[in-house]
Parts: sequence; C-alpha cells; structure tokens
Amino acid sequence: TSNNLSKAILSNYLRIVDQVVFRNDSAVISLNLVNDDSVRGIQFDLTFQDGFVFDFQNVVSTSILNNFSISISSLGANTFRFVVFTFTNNVILSGDQTIFNLPIFVSQTVALGNYEFIISNVVLSSQTNQNISSNALVIGLITVDEVDVTLPVLTLLGNNPETLEV
Repeated sequence: TSNNLSKAILSNYLRIVDQVVFRNDSAVISLNLVNDDSVRGIQFDLTFQDGFVFDFQNVVSTSILNNFSISISSLGANTFRFVVFTFTNNVILSGDQTIFNLPIFVSQTVALGNYEFIISNVVLSSQTNQNISSNALVIGLITVDEVDVTLPVLTLLGNNPETLEV
C-alpha cells in the first residue's frame, strides 16, 4: 500500500499591515513579506490611492534586507516599483516580517474610511530563481480616521470639587 499524503499549499506574498492614519498628517506604513519558502529576490509595484503622498526617497528597509540591494523608482500615476536583489546566495528565511517602512502623508482631502494600497506584478524569487509568489491571503487596510480632539478634563477633589477643561 502507498501512503497518499496531501501536500500543503505554500504561501509567499506581500502585505500591508493594517494601520489607522489621520488626515493632514504623516504616517509610516509597514509592508511585510509573508513567506513559507526562502526568498532570494523581490520585485513588485505599489500603487497608492489619490491623496496619499508617498515619500519614496525616504523608505526605510528593515535589517532583514541588510545584505540585499534595493531600488525604488516612480512609474508615474502614484505607482512605484521596488526591486530587491542579491548577487550572493543570501536568502530571506520563512516568516511574516516587515521588510519596508513606507513614509506617507495623508492629504486633508482624503475621505474617512478604509483604503487598500495595490500591490501588483509581484515576483518572489526562490533560491533557484523561480517565481514562487502566490495570491495574498491577507490584504491590509489603511483606515483614515479623525484625530481625537477630545479635550482632557481635570477634576480637583476636596471640599469644593471643580472640573476644568484643559
């Protein structure tokens, strides 16, 4: 008799980490690599919705990419191409880890609500230079919210309690 073992489907994709941001304010968005297989190279396009200004010249890569070369360029229409590569045998081991911190500015004109930044044309290269990217199992949401402007309240206790807004 033969054993019929089902092989688990491996996932290798990029995702934005969910985050709340505010209008007319700066924020740093995390982009994660989720990979069951070791990855040797990465290429993808990232498109930001209107009203989100991406400061691509000040992207910070995390230590996971220390031994890799990185290129980020504007393709126009608020779309940016990221290329991560190495000429050595360095790989990124499996995990769900932040690879880039993306500085953005949220314009005052952006409506409140949830937004997806579109990650497209993803190529994740294996140690044998094969594309091992899969469909994303998680899509991160950026939530644009109001800044909490609730005034702090100070209550003085004693014989004559007093409540003050500060």
